[in-house]
Amino acid sequence: MSEISKTADKAIALLVELAEEGMATPQKLAARVKMNRTVVQRLLTTLVGRGFVTRVDGEYAVSPRLRRLAAAVQPELRRAAAPHAAALSAKTHETVVVQVLDGDTAVVIAEIVQPSSIALQARHTVGSRSPLTLSASGLAILAALDARDTERILRSADDEDGTLARRLEHIRQTGVATTSDELQEGVSGIAVALRREGVVGSLAILAPTFRAGDLEKHQPHLIRAAARIERSLA
Repeated sequence: MSEISKTADKAIALLVELAEEGMATPQKLAARVKMNRTVVQRLLTTLVGRGFVTRVDGEYAVSPRLRRLAAAVQPELRRAAAPHAAALSAKTHETVVVQVLDGDTAVVIAEIVQPSSIALQARHTVGSRSPLTLSASGLAILAALDARDTERILRSADDEDGTLARRLEHIRQTGVATTSDELQEGVSGIAVALRREGVVGSLAILAPTFRAGDLEKHQPHLIRAAARIERSLA
């Protein structure tokens, strides 16, 4: 049983690397995931046979089938989150957004806007995306990723002084990410990660910065709504 688990883990590592890299040769993949090239080639052959990976001119990439399977997570999360996000927005009278992880960015898949926060629509509409390091939603997701992915993103973010790493550790301890005027001038946010066998997205409340002081009192409502969404996903 443990051998099967190790094999599956190696195959998943290859799929993750291909999703991030785009296309790669077996030699490059073996170096990136620190795996024997023969093992990599055997796993790639299996993944091609199952339709999860495609081969073009000696390079490999994730297949359209795998992308369709990944995309199926969004409708499921959107359906699970819809009633709870709407109730949270009605309770707080602020904009509520649900975002999912896509590569190194967070993508909005649902947005509920109350009349008092109509000005927030412009930068948080469904389909808009932002770096994980710039929004409360993104930071909540980033803090919940495994150590390998977090370290890779920290390297690309040029976090030489460790400021972002310390911020992520604080988010892990509190379970909540907050931002103010970072992604969008005049907008503040508070967010928590959404999990189902790992992080799948985030739930956030957004408010004009002049109402940022209200976000802390909304935190219990946010946490309860996230818990209800996770139970719906289970």
